[in-house]
Amino acid sequence: MSLLFSSLTSEPLSQVVCCKNAHEVWEILRNRYESASPSRILNLRLQMQQLKKDGRTMQQYLNGLKSLSDQLSAIGEPVRYRDYLWYLMEGLPAEYDAVVTAIYSRTDQPKLEEVHNLLLNFDMRPERRFVSDSTLPQNQLLCPCSRLSVFSTDEYPFSTLYSEFLLFIPGSNTPH
Repeated sequence: MSLLFSSLTSEPLSQVVCCKNAHEVWEILRNRYESASPSRILNLRLQMQQLKKDGRTMQQYLNGLKSLSDQLSAIGEPVRYRDYLWYLMEGLPAEYDAVVTAIYSRTDQPKLEEVHNLLLNFDMRPERRFVSDSTLPQNQLLCPCSRLSVFSTDEYPFSTLYSEFLLFIPGSNTPH
């Protein structure tokens, strides 16, 4: 049972911590997650709609959204691609507006994995802050595609910056 407990997040763990055996744990989890009642479906969709990144890391936010989507799929109510993308983008704060616009402006339909990677990469940018280009050391560039973030050219070669910049130009899917 300790293996089961270690694999659960705090919410479901709190419901099964008093179980005496693995069978009880599985029954409680099955009843909780297999219920396909209309109220359960609406509740999960509402949770997806209300989920915000706020104080979470991007990975935590993506995991939370995916967990809700997986729960809906498990009860026979899979979330359509466009709905998932809408829930994902609507939960992001204003600092992600440039990325959201770039993703929505694409002429193709990027895979969710690609969207997740773009958001994770944006989230991991060093020193995402406004800086005047006159204050930059010689080995740094001001990159407009990331809300005026600072990048060291030692860490990010120009070819990498250019490739990533092209991703933010509507209709530009690959570097030229």
